[in-house]
Amino acid sequence: MATAGLLVRNRGELGFIPASVVRAIRYDFVITPYPGRELGMTLFAGRVIPVLDLGDDQRAVIVCEVDGELVGVRGLDPMQSGFFQGDEQGAVFDNSPVPTVNLQERLEYWRARQRAQEEPWLT
Repeated sequence: MATAGLLVRNRGELGFIPASVVRAIRYDFVITPYPGRELGMTLFAGRVIPVLDLGDDQRAVIVCEVDGELVGVRGLDPMQSGFFQGDEQGAVFDNSPVPTVNLQERLEYWRARQRAQEEPWLT
């Protein structure tokens, strides 16, 4: 089975992002620190969106739709887009499996940390 998506590199490891969630790849964003948070923010299509920092590569911002929310992802180096063998769980590149980058998990991790800071009595 073939699936469309984006291969990314993060700290030497390959990952896959399905095309169904990728909205844009930009190299010209200005990222502003979000006050009191461990993320940034940027302007995309007239809206301020959060930017998660997932790695060392700071050039590209991949805008994805996660749980109906636009989120920028910085730190992933886009390598190749197109059709690959695989499915939404991952792809095959050079005869090796490439796992899907779980952006929903990363976003939920950030949300949980924020709730713990804002409402410490709940933890």
